[in-house]
Amino acid sequence: MSDPEHISAAGGGRPAPSRTPMTGRDPGERGGTTTPPELLFALTFVVAVGTAASHFGEMLAGDHAGEAVTAFVPALFAITVAWIALS
Repeated sequence: MSDPEHISAAGGGRPAPSRTPMTGRDPGERGGTTTPPELLFALTFVVAVGTAASHFGEMLAGDHAGEAVTAFVPALFAITVAWIALS
């Protein structure tokens, strides 16, 4: 990485940040287990979707179908955007 094409002009000789896209893990990789922060993040997502679905069901049972959809769709969208942005 010391060749000129990998050195940032404004960085004072420091290597430029990598521009390679992130990829998933190789399924055949040894020891490729999930880390505790990844598990916590997945659990948080499951709890958020479960809570939104629970409130959606309660609103439907209370005969508030329009309000239920109006509340559930943006909530699920926000949860999904957060999941995609952080993973």
